[in-house]
Amino acid sequence: MDPFAKLLASHRSLTEDTWSLLADRGVNESTPLVLDYRYEAENRKNGEGLTGALIELSDEVSLVRSGSFFRPVYTVTGTFQPRCFDKDSLVGWVEMMCLLGRQFESYFDGFGTSVPESLL
Repeated sequence: MDPFAKLLASHRSLTEDTWSLLADRGVNESTPLVLDYRYEAENRKNGEGLTGALIELSDEVSLVRSGSFFRPVYTVTGTFQPRCFDKDSLVGWVEMMCLLGRQFESYFDGFGTSVPESLL
């Protein structure tokens, strides 16, 4: 299995497990979720390209350079505002995020989710 296929399979499995945990806590396809995501970009050019693509899709995006002068790390993070998902659409979103990362030679590190405070 090539590395990208392995990454995709891992993210699918983790997302299905995440959905099960969310469902156990009362989340369903009518519950809006906020999704926060994170990528590691190969270099500044790829980080900037990925950031530009994500600006078209999400509400908040940032590119941060860290690490040393000789070994910089480019991290792209952002947030999708509340939207409803079912298990399949959440897995589809994760697959799209992985493919977008691949397009810009960046690693989709994963996502976090929360329910908007106004619904708690």
